[in-house]
Amino acid sequence: MKRFSAFCLLAFLILAFTPAFAQDLENVSPKEQELIKNIANATRVFLEIQIHIQEQYYREVDIKDCWDKVLAGGLANCLDPNSSYISPSEVSTFESGTSGTFFGIGVEVSQDKDGRTVVVSPIEGTPAWHAGLATGDIITHIVSGDAIKPLKGLRLFDIVKLIRGPKGTSVVLHILRGDKEKVFTIVRDEIVVVSVEKRNLGMRLGYVKIRQFQEKTF
Repeated sequence: MKRFSAFCLLAFLILAFTPAFAQDLENVSPKEQELIKNIANATRVFLEIQIHIQEQYYREVDIKDCWDKVLAGGLANCLDPNSSYISPSEVSTFESGTSGTFFGIGVEVSQDKDGRTVVVSPIEGTPAWHAGLATGDIITHIVSGDAIKPLKGLRLFDIVKLIRGPKGTSVVLHILRGDKEKVFTIVRDEIVVVSVEKRNLGMRLGYVKIRQFQEKTF
């Protein structure tokens, strides 16, 4: 059934580029024409690959999961390090991070140009802060279940998901601090992130720091 649907859509795309369709394109701007053609061509390529996988691959493949990974990897290679593709199933996890409250250890991380996971800073008062994680620490591995999972090659979004988890559960981080390796076992807790920090410096001067953009940043 899936293969039949893919064939039907592919046939539609091929028929769409008939003289009548080309004539309709004359009613839009050249930029819009180029966009429409690029979308149709890209869709046709995706469908041809999908049909080939469903017909020739030795086992059944979750096509939706496959395309999610293709999009995530492809965009990671052509956009800036702070931009990434988030699949529909991951939206709820992303939104929990912008709500200001979630369960985890309370550490801000980023990836450097070499793809290493670097601690930006532990949030004061959180389990990560009490455990002694420090700015500049490099997280090399996370123990997931009974396996030690290397972080090299993972998306930052997936790494954050590994660090977070239910309140009261533990996560084990393997850290590289300078030339020394350290292992931290940290118990997850509810993390409340203060979006904006402010203080009065006197002399009619104030200091405001936006730690993280959330649903309510004020």
